[in-house]
Amino acid sequence: MNKHKLQELLDKELNESKDTILGSFVSQLIQRCREQESVPTGIALAASFDLLVGVFYYQKVPNRGWLLCSHGPEQYYFPFVNVCPRCAIETQPFYHKAGKSQSGIIGTATVKALILFIQEWFSQTTNTLRVVKGEEPVDLCIVDEENNTLLLAEVKSSPLLILPLLIVPERTNAEEATHESLTMSTFAGAAMGLMMPTPDGTDWKAITWPFEKRFDDSDSYFVDMVADLLAQDTFFSNYLNSWQRAFTAYSAKDKTDAIFWLTNACGVPSPLPNNWPDRAGSGRETISDGKTSVGLDRTDDIKKGVYQLLKLRMTPINDDYTVKVGIVSNAHAARHHEDYIQPIEHVMWLESEANIAKAGDLPSATPVHNLFDGIITFTQVFTKDDWIKKNFNFNE
Repeated sequence: MNKHKLQELLDKELNESKDTILGSFVSQLIQRCREQESVPTGIALAASFDLLVGVFYYQKVPNRGWLLCSHGPEQYYFPFVNVCPRCAIETQPFYHKAGKSQSGIIGTATVKALILFIQEWFSQTTNTLRVVKGEEPVDLCIVDEENNTLLLAEVKSSPLLILPLLIVPERTNAEEATHESLTMSTFAGAAMGLMMPTPDGTDWKAITWPFEKRFDDSDSYFVDMVADLLAQDTFFSNYLNSWQRAFTAYSAKDKTDAIFWLTNACGVPSPLPNNWPDRAGSGRETISDGKTSVGLDRTDDIKKGVYQLLKLRMTPINDDYTVKVGIVSNAHAARHHEDYIQPIEHVMWLESEANIAKAGDLPSATPVHNLFDGIITFTQVFTKDDWIKKNFNFNE
């Protein structure tokens, strides 16, 4: 990346702003995170990231893949993992193949959500940093013009828990508890809402949060409806508490907490229900497999991220800026940090073209860099760099 190419990148601005409906929603999310006191700010940001990704998913929700559940008040659910969301936490898991968007759409949504979040965080907390969407090999660039410093970052992001979308039927037809897969002919005029898993003592209940208006085909419908829910203190506080407990269960692989079965990468239910289907080939179907691990927790993403850090280190940069490199994500590798990241935390990069056999043969002035200056996530930040410590304290 030569000086001209870098300047082209730095001259860019993100398209979203507070003047757009989506930008206003992101601003509202960040503000609520900073005002609330029920959980650490970093946890609130990670949870709210899932709300934003959920809006992107809802906007692309297909007609197929819906599930009628009459184990309780009759509801049509669109789950984002392969299970009936109500039965997973209230009775026992019932397999239903999720009809979520393809991985390419999901990846685009999560990267966009993370960039918007970081941009708005800096907008509300500091005027000295600017966010620019990168170009290969840079996903994201954080610009500190005041200190002539750049962070070139690889983005890896994935949600923990997307609240299931639901439709309340106009009339109840079921005479007994049942499940039925279905395709919706239309969403027009449907009474929609979200299902929130909510603690009920040591158990969980599926609570319906209805949208203020029935479905219309405006581009802003889901943004507007989730923003209305977000404005309700009880919705946001309950959501944050449920999300934090879900993240704790995910991190510890706590299969005794029913909320675990609505988190990504939860695997095969245990104990296994009698009617749980076999997977083609061998084994059993999963509710959600390891490919959907949360934040930076997918091992393939950790390996790819480390390679990208090496690539960024080898990218020629002009001398106008002090350059940092790192990985940015919504959540740290809660399950895999100790095995995959901790062993390389102290690896150093020697900047030399000399043909040498050992480090002792290098000239004393050879530049030395950390492999990564920081792994930056809302839930934890791993760094030895003072600039990153100062600017990425999400718990203020």
